[in-house]
Amino acid sequence: MEHNANMAFGSPVLITFICTGRGVPIVIDSFGKGVTFKDRSDGQYDCTVRVPTFDMKLFAMQHCGFVQVTSPEELADEIRDELQAAVEKYGG
Repeated sequence: MEHNANMAFGSPVLITFICTGRGVPIVIDSFGKGVTFKDRSDGQYDCTVRVPTFDMKLFAMQHCGFVQVTSPEELADEIRDELQAAVEKYGG
């Protein structure tokens, strides 16, 4: 389950993201022992996990209040573009 959080298809890839301290329990619930945390000393953590990009995209969009994907850059760009489209759709 930790390699396929949303039961999507695809090969796991190395993904890094920033997470706030309040999001740590949700990250652990979603990815289990497959995630590593490095303290950034600003109340946030650099996180690394190996999951399919589709799974991470859904997770990051669902939890955009405390998660920011940093790599792969293409995934971060895709998430940003979809969130921007949603803002525009809802009159933002």
